[in-house]
Parts: sequence; C-alpha cells; structure tokens
Amino acid sequence: MMIAVLLAACALVQPQAESDFPLKPGSRWAYAREGQETMALEVMGLERPGLEATAVLRIRGGMFFLFSKDLWVSGGSLGIRIHASGDADQMAVKTPPVVLLAPDLEKGKVWRGTSDRAWTASVVDREPVRVPAGEFKAWKIDYVISGSGRDYHFRAWLAPGTGFVRLDSWQELHEGRERRNAESYELTRYDPERKITPLGFPALSSEDLAKAKRLIARLGQPEVAARDEGVRELAALGRGVLPVVRDQLATAKESELRGRLEAVVERFPKVEFVARNLKARGKAGQPLPLGFALRNISDSKVQILPSLGAPGRTSYPRYLLEIRDEKGDVMKPPKGPITCSFENPVEERDFITLEPGEEYDPFGAGTWGHVLLPWIAERAGTYTVQAVYDATGDVPDGWKGSATTMDPRVQRRLEAMPRRRFESNRLTIEVEP
Repeated sequence: MMIAVLLAACALVQPQAESDFPLKPGSRWAYAREGQETMALEVMGLERPGLEATAVLRIRGGMFFLFSKDLWVSGGSLGIRIHASGDADQMAVKTPPVVLLAPDLEKGKVWRGTSDRAWTASVVDREPVRVPAGEFKAWKIDYVISGSGRDYHFRAWLAPGTGFVRLDSWQELHEGRERRNAESYELTRYDPERKITPLGFPALSSEDLAKAKRLIARLGQPEVAARDEGVRELAALGRGVLPVVRDQLATAKESELRGRLEAVVERFPKVEFVARNLKARGKAGQPLPLGFALRNISDSKVQILPSLGAPGRTSYPRYLLEIRDEKGDVMKPPKGPITCSFENPVEERDFITLEPGEEYDPFGAGTWGHVLLPWIAERAGTYTVQAVYDATGDVPDGWKGSATTMDPRVQRRLEAMPRRRFESNRLTIEVEP
C-alpha cells in the first residue's frame, strides 16, 4: 500500500505550495517493507487526457490506495486530486476526482469525498518521524476508505519538500471490527530528479579525425567491400568516432549512406552493466554489499527492461547473477528457484527510458529483484560476483511469456531496444568475520 509515494508526488501540476512539493518528471521514491526495498513510484510526465493537465504517476512493484498501475493526478487550489487510474487502454475515470490532499493543511482539518468508494481524511498533527531516508517533521494524516464490507485504513506522514515518508495500513471488517493485513512502508530513497552523469567521448587525434572523414567518404562508394571495410575501420577508431558519425547522420540524405553510418553506431554497445561494492568490505552473517546499474553509454535515449520475473523464467529479459567463493564454488540462493507455469508478458509500462549518462538499478525497488541478493556469506573470505542482462530473445516469441499474442506497441519498443547479452564487470568482495 504505497500511498506514501503517491501523495508525495501529487503536486507536480499546479502545486499548492512549491516548497512542499518540489516535483517534476523523473522524480522517484523507493519504499521498504520489513527492511527490504520493494516498491517505487515515478513521475513519468505531464498529460492532458481531459480538461485539466495531469501528472502521470507510475506505480511499480506494489499496490496502494487500492491502485496498482498508473494514476493521473492534478494539483491546485482544489487540492491534490486523482482524475483516473489504470493504464491508457483501460483508464478508469474518477467522477468526481478523488481528493487525496486538501489545500492548506492544519491540525484538525478534515475532508471527505466519494468516487468508487467513500473517502475520509483528517490531519492529526505535525510530528517528527525517523525513517531510513532520514528524520523529518511531517503531517500525520489518517485516511479511511469504506466499501465492500470493510474499511481500509491508511496512516501517512507527509514531510513538506520530500513527500510522504511513512505509511501504515490495515483493514477492518465491518462485522466484528476485525483488524487484519497490517503493513508498514518507510521511505528509503527520494530522488527529486534524474541522476545523469555527463558522458565523455575520447577526443580523436587530428590524424584519426582526418582518417574518420576519409572513411565516411568511402561509405558512399558503390563497391560493397569498400563500404564494409569502411564500417569496420571506423568502428576500430573507438568511441571517440561516435560524435563525428552522429554529425554526419544529421545531414546525410542518401538512405544507403545513412544505413552504413547507423551500422557504425550499432557496433558500439549502448548500455553497460555495472556491479559495485556499496561498502569497502562485507561482513560474515550479512548479505553482500552489492549494487547494480544499467547505464546508457550512448549519446541518445535508450530503453531497457528491469528484472520482471523469477529465476528460471524462459521468456526474456533474463537476469543471471553468480557468486563464487575463493575455491570457485558457486553459491546457492537461500531458497530454491521460484518456478511458475505462467509467465507474465512484457507490458509497455515495464520499459525504462534512460537519457544519455543515466542509470537504473534493474534489481531495485519496483522490480522483481533477484533471489541471490539476500544471500548471506556465513564465513569470511573472498567472493566474486558477476551479473548478466540477457535481452537476446527473438521478437515476439521470446518475450510474450504465456500470452498468445503481443501488443504491437510493445513489439515496436522491443525491436528498437538494445537486445544483446550485457555482462557486468567481475566484482571482488572481501568479507570479514
């Protein structure tokens, strides 16, 4: 139930107070349950599906306020309101919009509304709260959503400038007032904007630059062999040739020349898989301090897919993770691989768009993760780790899981996505007693 993330982001459009809700497309929140990051919400951008401009909030890896996909929300003098939920194909419009956050919060403020269900919210007080992301002074707000023979309760803490930092939720059955399904989520990370590291391409020497221009001219020759050799020699000059080739692509009009220039670009991987030590050393009896990222190392936008299913899945993408000890023995996960006869197909909302220099944790909040990540090193020693992002499957058969057909929009995205086998660097971790 990740209302905490949602309410934090709701003021993107016409915010009530910019200092309370400094949000924009690219903002992202990660939440943990029982110490493990499991859910995330991202501000995808602005849309105008109706009369009002709205922010599209994408829910990943959880359900909150009874929503589990996308929300269209607006902000302004009427407060923060949900106008629709679901996805573009199955958008459930809320009439009237659901008020998630009334304007001008103060102790004792109450608001009510009805849409699919009856909503009541009340501001209890403002108090300090500590979560993994830090200590905040937050508004404590109680929500009750009624219907279907039970009440859904949400107690949320809103920290101005950050968003909701904690959410407790539970259900109460009307008959006997039985309380059940209690959960608590806490903010672990808040990124108000995309984290992008500017890409640097090595500068070509004057000799290599002159050679690159000669080779580009050769690409237009009628002899196939000469053109193929030009592609190979251009790629051999290294990544520094990419800006030169891109400049030529921007002005090239002849389709065959454009195809040859694009062939040079395709010889360079657009994505790198990075494994990192999050601490200088690990400690026996604890999970390894591992971090992973898929990074866009090209000079244009690319799309990737995070971990979407259990180990052993036959459809793509496939994520492999291997941990070995100093003897070379492969470590086994805490539990056996999870298997399921049904595999969800890739959906359009699963894709992650990376700007040049941007990275994304494919095992992070809102993804399936990996069964080996909680593996615990029981003894001290030296361990090596390597991960693989395998996106080589044929489109559509390799990606549609148990579905019989594939959404044409998904197929187009897959065909444009880098589909290689990306291996991470081999990481060495020293574990102390």
